[in-house]
Amino acid sequence: MNQYELQLDFDGDILRLPEQFRNRRGLAKIILITNESEEPVKRKRPTFSSLTIDTTKFKFNREEANER
Repeated sequence: MNQYELQLDFDGDILRLPEQFRNRRGLAKIILITNESEEPVKRKRPTFSSLTIDTTKFKFNREEANER
């Protein structure tokens, strides 16, 4: 049995492991120690703004598109 010490950020129920541990199989014991004195990191929800594309000068040739 090997022992590793990692410092990870987690968001609720998601704990992201480093790449070197992702494809391993077997039993793992995890001890979670949090530092309650620090303020939790507040994550922003992604915002999506609308995208406007001017297609007035675009010519669509169905035959040419089907040739590809």
